[in-house]
Amino acid sequence: MKRKICSVLLSTAMVCSMFAGMSANVCAEESELEHVDLTWYYRADSLPDQDAVFEKANEIFEKEINATVEFVPIAVSDYEQKMQTKYAAGDAGDINFTSSWCNNYAQNVAKGAFYEMDELLEEYAPGVNAFFTEDQWNAVKINGKIYGIPNAQIFAKSSNLSVRKDLAEKYNLDITSIHSLAELTPFLEEVCEAEGVEFERYGVASGWSSLIYAYGFDDISKYVYVKADDENIQAVNPYATEEFASYCTESKEWADKGIIPNDAMVKTDMNAELKSNRVIARARGVYKPGVEVQEVVQWGPGVELVSTMLGEEALLTTSGLTASINAIPATSKNPERAMMALELVNNNAELFNLLAYGIEGQHYEKIDDNTIRQTATDKYAGIPWMMGNTFNAYVMEGSPADINEATIEFNNTAMPSKALGFTFDIEPVKTQAAQVQTVVDEYLPALNCGAVENVEESLAEFNSKLEAAGINDMVVEAQTQIDAWKAAK
Repeated sequence: MKRKICSVLLSTAMVCSMFAGMSANVCAEESELEHVDLTWYYRADSLPDQDAVFEKANEIFEKEINATVEFVPIAVSDYEQKMQTKYAAGDAGDINFTSSWCNNYAQNVAKGAFYEMDELLEEYAPGVNAFFTEDQWNAVKINGKIYGIPNAQIFAKSSNLSVRKDLAEKYNLDITSIHSLAELTPFLEEVCEAEGVEFERYGVASGWSSLIYAYGFDDISKYVYVKADDENIQAVNPYATEEFASYCTESKEWADKGIIPNDAMVKTDMNAELKSNRVIARARGVYKPGVEVQEVVQWGPGVELVSTMLGEEALLTTSGLTASINAIPATSKNPERAMMALELVNNNAELFNLLAYGIEGQHYEKIDDNTIRQTATDKYAGIPWMMGNTFNAYVMEGSPADINEATIEFNNTAMPSKALGFTFDIEPVKTQAAQVQTVVDEYLPALNCGAVENVEESLAEFNSKLEAAGINDMVVEAQTQIDAWKAAK
């Protein structure tokens, strides 16, 4: 069947200012489109009510672009391997989830797995094309070309600090005055001694990794960083930096004072500790508008939080923009219609919220026109950050009404890293990376928790083992690639 298509996709009120009144006309002029079937592979486990949700979504796809989309979730544990098999077989459908951490975007582009979409964006997705800033598009370009659309969400990188609101008020802490953990120390000393509570830090490697943005680092790979404001873009071993030494010294001082508990190394259930109300504060995850509301669900009943960003400013990095991307496989039989579908999910709020939250009355209830409460996440709970522009999403109960606008502003005012757009190909040093991982797993937890006798000696031993494992080879390889990238710009 042929259908006359001349439908206009209007951006929602939440993001209309970003488009300056522009609308995205999916056909530009009247044209007839044959009906097509598209396949969308994404990383998720199946849910009981997904077919009912997808049926309603296809009513919109049919009406707007005369297409049916088969949504195919692939189990989290299987996604990477199954997608690589599909690329090898030339059978990867029409839209795929890819990222810097799963189904690797840059590696797939290098293998020719994805369709170059610059012209498709201009012709079939003007709304998406206009939404992202030049710096943001640069982060996903490879050799000057775009092969994937970032799923608009919080992608500015920054370090978050959350403190229990009752204790902040009781001990007169102005959270907005805190920009480093060192500035928090006097408050922690007073409260921990008086209340018998503690700072959340456990025998895991994420303590340091949650704070690297506060120190101004851009993690171009897991174990090689650059300073985001370094004009020379010098690759470094982060564990040999002054910043890491300062962090470890501070952790040791906190452990000696009882701010970090002496049994931190053996604690494994962080959620249980949070719900016990024995935790005063934590520095974990990325700061973003409304984070205190989103994070509080992990804490005990009745707890309220105040939060702030550690460091001077949020950073715009390649890893932040490539954390969630939708790409069109090079073997797609309908790349134009696939791009129309991506334009639709990024601009049609009704469609996006259907895929993200399910069916009103079955999976969520509306509190007001733009605020919802989820009621049946066991039946259906989509993955908003994988399905398009999250700034079209309903506001979750308890979140600030302007959270979407505030997050867009936060993204757009982040400082671009000097390495923005660079992607480190770890393949030449993957053996060294595996060996470095083993050493980090051995030493970093104790350094995180301050559970060492002598920081200076422990750091020297740690870095000696890292060098033997090949971390300097990784730094040299990263610098070689950075220099080549700079020369090609």
